[in-house]
Amino acid sequence: MWFFVDESWSPDGVSPAFGLLSGILVKESTLPNLENFLFNIRKKYYGADHAKDYRHDIKGKELLSNQMLKLWTKNGSMPNNMCIAKEMLTFSSINKELYFKSFASFVFSENASKPDLLSPDPKNLSTPIRTLIKNVAEAAWAEDKEKQVKLVFDQRLGSQESLAISMKHFIAGTKQINIHPYPYFAVSNISPGVQFADVFAYLLAKEAQGVKDLHTFYTLWRETQWQSEEGPSGKRYGLNSWNEYKENGERFYTVRRTW
Repeated sequence: MWFFVDESWSPDGVSPAFGLLSGILVKESTLPNLENFLFNIRKKYYGADHAKDYRHDIKGKELLSNQMLKLWTKNGSMPNNMCIAKEMLTFSSINKELYFKSFASFVFSENASKPDLLSPDPKNLSTPIRTLIKNVAEAAWAEDKEKQVKLVFDQRLGSQESLAISMKHFIAGTKQINIHPYPYFAVSNISPGVQFADVFAYLLAKEAQGVKDLHTFYTLWRETQWQSEEGPSGKRYGLNSWNEYKENGERFYTVRRTW
């Protein structure tokens, strides 16, 4: 199985500042479906030449930009870029036979600085990322106990080295046997999974900022969200939010109940 991950951050000046990691968990057999799906929607909206050119990729900041929202409001019809995002959000519902689950981890910082989302301490994976990986491991285990999950991050992700090292220490320490100990960093242009993660991350960042015009898009994302089986404390979900605070130079996290 494969877990594709990308990041997004709050714009400068937004308070509270936040960062998030968003990802999709799929089976290896689903990868050709993702690639064909993105090729077909690019061909549909941009033309065959664009779809065949791997120098182009699909990015949330282009599909769901403020400019696109203004065009939608002005013209009354959804721009092609936004149509692509909406179709990506419905991939799971129109391909119910394929395993496709979404996850995300938000970290909010009450001060002006952005949170240390990507775990700069290579010996200590942060609580939000640790929880994200544990949820992915549980979801994968419930679906297929024989398969390991390979983690794939966008190559442009910040703090690649420290994240990779802390991930390896965490997996070794917890003996999380169904998570591959070596994370991969992919070129998004040729990784449809990373492109999905990018668009979903950008959408969630917009929702956290309170962009009401995209709330229906967020509702579609929630339909792809992983849910655990009912347990003693109820269900757990793929989306988790945290508050980060620092004390004596150390980072601490508490669960955030609201955005």
